[in-house]
Amino acid sequence: MRRGQLRGGTTTPGIPTLQTPEDRSVGGAGAVNLESYLRGNRNAMSIVAVPSHLQEQQRSVVRYREQLMRNRRRAEARGRALALTQGILAPAGW
Repeated sequence: MRRGQLRGGTTTPGIPTLQTPEDRSVGGAGAVNLESYLRGNRNAMSIVAVPSHLQEQQRSVVRYREQLMRNRRRAEARGRALALTQGILAPAGW
């Protein structure tokens, strides 16, 4: 069966159906959930708020700070490991 065709041979205008294995592998679970949602199952998907441009900028600052902190911790660990390979015990907090 082709996309948009029901088992009885009729088609549903505007609502694609996933009937072939090829369609399922391309669309994945998201397409199946969307199809279920469009058919009336309101629990198949959740409605989420899209953040405003200002909110996204504020979140990006937080994400960037967290990324910098992770990079600093990694650099500290690399420094301690390098010092240990040379027989030097790095002081606490270095």
